[in-house]
Amino acid sequence: MNHLSKSEQPPGLMILWTLDVAAGEPRLLPQRFRQNRAWIELKKIWRTKKNVKGFSIKKIKGGYSVAIAGFITFLPFKKSLHKKRIANDRFTIDSIKPTRRDIVIIVTSGLPCQL
Repeated sequence: MNHLSKSEQPPGLMILWTLDVAAGEPRLLPQRFRQNRAWIELKKIWRTKKNVKGFSIKKIKGGYSVAIAGFITFLPFKKSLHKKRIANDRFTIDSIKPTRRDIVIIVTSGLPCQL
């Protein structure tokens, strides 16, 4: 990529960022891109019926809200195995609604985890 030296830049031109990345330096990704990548990974885990790691955020009407890979998911009381404490547990994704990005999960503690 050709860069202009300061003397070659037209007046008033500011370079806000560059696409060059030094060796070994991670490239920062926009939040939306990271979120889409996590969504694709969660859909793959759902199709293969693997487990994911998550933690409870709070109790809500009808169940719990649980954070998994940057998404807030729903754990119904019926599928929570009547646990008092749901922290750093393993879950299986029960259903996904891609149009609304809704995820419903089930507790599956003690089994190997994917994320």
